[in-house]
Amino acid sequence: MKSKTFTAMGQTGLDKKVNRFLANLDNKVVSVKFAVGFGYVGAMILYE
Repeated sequence: MKSKTFTAMGQTGLDKKVNRFLANLDNKVVSVKFAVGFGYVGAMILYE
């Protein structure tokens, strides 16, 4: 399994980054985790 982590200052920016990554991904997504911190949002995608 591999992982990819994204962070952005807002949800719209995070959506763009994650959608761009998933559009180019030919593998199976295993899990998606989200986190909200002070001043940022993040996502981690586990894929095969």
